[in-house]
Amino acid sequence: MLPKRISDNLISLLSELRPLQIMLHINHPRELSPEFLDKSESILKAGIPLHSQTVLLRGINDNAETLIELFSILNLHSIHPYYLFQGDLAIGTAHFRVPLSQGLIIYEKLKRELSGLELPRYSVDAPGGGGKVYLPEGIVERKNDSWVLRLPDGSLCEYPEEHLQC
Repeated sequence: MLPKRISDNLISLLSELRPLQIMLHINHPRELSPEFLDKSESILKAGIPLHSQTVLLRGINDNAETLIELFSILNLHSIHPYYLFQGDLAIGTAHFRVPLSQGLIIYEKLKRELSGLELPRYSVDAPGGGGKVYLPEGIVERKNDSWVLRLPDGSLCEYPEEHLQC
């Protein structure tokens, strides 16, 4: 969200729409500027719930400490940490992708340190439009250099541990 683009008039217009909830894309605590938090508070006061989704990114937020700080601050400001996504298998993003095994270790640390209100759902968008798979629940088994996931429709797919294509 670009705080200076969120005017009182826009908030007033949005507050008339029901049901309306806003999903924010926030990956690091440094994005939570005073201006951002001020505008978020104005949106919340207008009765519009705010949720966040975060992508696990190599070199940016691929450690429990950064994510604990992020999700704790969000919760403190009544922004619900909703999803923590494993990076997509999109071409050109491999340098940002965290191996799924590392993501699972990080998530276990988050589960030990965060309250239920602070803990987002760890998920992966299955390749080929298979839908969201919740982790670790959706893991059937580890198979060599990939993971077998159960898709929402009950079918299985293989998800690579590393995606090296750039």
